[in-house]
Amino acid sequence: MSQKNYKVNEAIEIVYQTTNGATGKTVNMEVYDEGHVLVGGGPIVLTELGVTGRYYGPFTPDAVGEWSVQVQESDGSGKATRAFSVGAYDLDDVGGQADAVKADTASIISDVAAVDTLIDGVVTDVAAVDTKVDTVDSKIVTVDGKVDTVDAKVVTATSKIDAVDTLVDGVVTDVAAVKSDTASIVTSVGTVDTKVVDLDTDVVAVKSDTVSIIADIATVDGKIDGLGSPPMIG
Repeated sequence: MSQKNYKVNEAIEIVYQTTNGATGKTVNMEVYDEGHVLVGGGPIVLTELGVTGRYYGPFTPDAVGEWSVQVQESDGSGKATRAFSVGAYDLDDVGGQADAVKADTASIISDVAAVDTLIDGVVTDVAAVDTKVDTVDSKIVTVDGKVDTVDAKVVTATSKIDAVDTLVDGVVTDVAAVKSDTASIVTSVGTVDTKVVDLDTDVVAVKSDTVSIIADIATVDGKIDGLGSPPMIG
C-alpha cells in the first residue's frame, strides 16, 4: 500500500518481523528509487533488535516520487514489499502548517473582532461628525443670512456715498467758482488801489497848486494895499 507521509531527504526506518519470531537470521533489504532503480547496487543487511526476531534498518530517499523496498531472508523466504510516496512535505509538516494556519486564523479572527470594534468606533465618530456638520451647516445658513444683511447695508452705504460724492463734486465746482470770483475781485481791488494812489497824487498836486494860488493872492493883496486909496474925482 502506498503511503503519502514521507519527506524527501529524511530517513525512513524499515522494520521486519520474521515468521514465528525466528532469530539469528540474515535479513536483506533492497531499496528502489522513484525510477525503480536499485539503490546502492545491492541489498542492505538489517539489524536484529536483541533476540526478538525483529529486524530494522533505515534508508533515505533523495528525490520526490514513489520509492519501494523489498525485504527477505537470505534463504529467499519471508519476502515482504512496501511502497513509500515521497514528497516535499510529510504529515508532520502538514500538521505543523495546519497548526500554524489555525493559530493564524485565530489571530485573524481576533484581529477581525478588533477591526469590528474599530469600525464601530468609526461609525460612532462618523455619526458625531455628521451631527457637527449639521450644526456647522446651520451656522453657515445663519452666517449667510447675516452676510446678506451686510450686503444690503453695503449697497445702502454705497448709494449714500455716491450721493455724498455728488454733493462733494458740487461743492468743488462752487469752490472753483468762488476762487475765480475772488481772483476777479482781487484784480478789481488792485485796480482800485492803483486809482486811489493816482487820486492821492492828484490831490497832493491840487493842494500844492492851491497853496501857490493862495500865496499869489496874498502877494496881490499886499501890492494893492501899497497903492493906497485911489484918487477921488469930485
